[in-house]
Amino acid sequence: MVYNEIKNSYYRKIKKVYKENGFKGVLRYLLDYFEEGNFKSNLIALYRYIKDKLRYRRAMPHPLKIIEINPNKVEYMQKPRFKGSLFTYSLSGNWDKNKLEDYSEYKIIRNKTKENRFLIPIETYSKYKNFKKHFVEGIPWKETEYYQKKIQKIEERGPRPKKRTGTKEKLNKRIKGLDKLYKTIKEEGYKTQKEIQNKTKSEEVPLKQKKLIYYPPQKNEVRINIGRDGQLIFDEGRHRFIIARLLELDKIPVRVMVRHKKWMELRKEILKAKNKKQLNKKAKNILTIQI
Repeated sequence: MVYNEIKNSYYRKIKKVYKENGFKGVLRYLLDYFEEGNFKSNLIALYRYIKDKLRYRRAMPHPLKIIEINPNKVEYMQKPRFKGSLFTYSLSGNWDKNKLEDYSEYKIIRNKTKENRFLIPIETYSKYKNFKKHFVEGIPWKETEYYQKKIQKIEERGPRPKKRTGTKEKLNKRIKGLDKLYKTIKEEGYKTQKEIQNKTKSEEVPLKQKKLIYYPPQKNEVRINIGRDGQLIFDEGRHRFIIARLLELDKIPVRVMVRHKKWMELRKEILKAKNKKQLNKKAKNILTIQI
């Protein structure tokens, strides 16, 4: 079922590319896919997913399953984030326990410790603070640290046209796109990636990348991870997630990237139990949680 969904998504996209750009367009499409390393990362993720599916059976959710969460109830973000892929998987370790008090602390220790992932309070994240200053407090972009640091990089390193904000022109276009994204979500509501992808004109979609879209749209939703006790941890989709928090939206669609193995064992126990009496105390507490 999962394989067929993904296969059909690729087939539809290739057919569309061929219709619009011919054989050369299809060739470019495939070259982009392999050049960006997507084939290797998805192959690794597929291997992990199959292992988890064999181990957890029904407890292992569909890799493209979308759930709704309240973004204001998510306190921490994962740094560095997990590499995105088509397939969800489980992972052991302390990646859901290594909490820091401030994002600045992470910037200091990230290259000086054996621990490779940390939890950072979202409201201490520099991008969150800059977005709040602009969108909530009304401070112009050019007076924010976000904009000033980008300009400083351009002046020190010189223009880099291939980078998303590598020139002053591209940076200014980027912040206009952020303003449009905020306005669109505020006025039209938060849309799923499937709804966005179905828009006919790409210019109608703020910050939409010009790359060929060769994934099912669910893959590009905001990503979260789930810790051993069911804690929701923000992973990727920073612009949309931060804006949703600033607008105090009560729910947004997300996709789960990584679940802690101990959380998966709880899910498995719940599904195997014939009645509530067979569950331990921890499993009973999460009985109604559909994540």
